[in-house]
Amino acid sequence: MTYRAHIAGALVFGAGLCYLEERAGIAWNPIIVAAGSILGGLLPDIDIPRSFIGSRVKWLSKRIHKRFGHRTLTHSLLFLAAMTMLFGMLDYNLGLSVGVGVLSHIVLDILTPGARGVALFYPVSKKRVYPRIRKRRR
Repeated sequence: MTYRAHIAGALVFGAGLCYLEERAGIAWNPIIVAAGSILGGLLPDIDIPRSFIGSRVKWLSKRIHKRFGHRTLTHSLLFLAAMTMLFGMLDYNLGLSVGVGVLSHIVLDILTPGARGVALFYPVSKKRVYPRIRKRRR
């Protein structure tokens, strides 16, 4: 999936976060939510040296890709929790926004047709999660 699609998905998830929290009476800074969601939406592809973020920190991206491969550690629930907590230590709203962005990226990659899925429970399990579409019998 392209980085533009991940940005769009992250913004949609971020808008959903704003809506849900507004209903609960929590005020959000839309700039923080948008920036955090976009960052979170792009961050899981740091495991690809040619990706939008990977190309900007190529030294780190190459190491992650060599050690873990694509759609494993950075597409797992562990990574989602770690990024949410890491950015949450800086700012609560930023942490939730980054977490929502990472979640949107993982969901979109699971639903990408023809892809091999993601190792959602990595490192506990390397089994990849993806929709199993069965052909209809006639």
